[in-house]
Amino acid sequence: MVNKSNWNEFRESGLLRFVNMFLHIFGWCIQITLDDNNNIQDVFPARCDYDGFCENEEKAYLELRKFMTTDAFFNDNNKRGL
Repeated sequence: MVNKSNWNEFRESGLLRFVNMFLHIFGWCIQITLDDNNNIQDVFPARCDYDGFCENEEKAYLELRKFMTTDAFFNDNNKRGL
């Protein structure tokens, strides 16, 4: 079952921030553009040069990014059928 929601609810719930934290590991984000009245005008995936992490989180996420882009990570997951 799927209950359709809207981008405002997704954004206000904190889920957008959570998802973007994960996507930033790979250099991606979900970009939302707002009008002058703070209404959502557009939503799209985007490549990003910044990582968007707080200073105290940055080192852990950068290490995770490095690990998840290594051959060892991909080879291990392929062996397990992931």
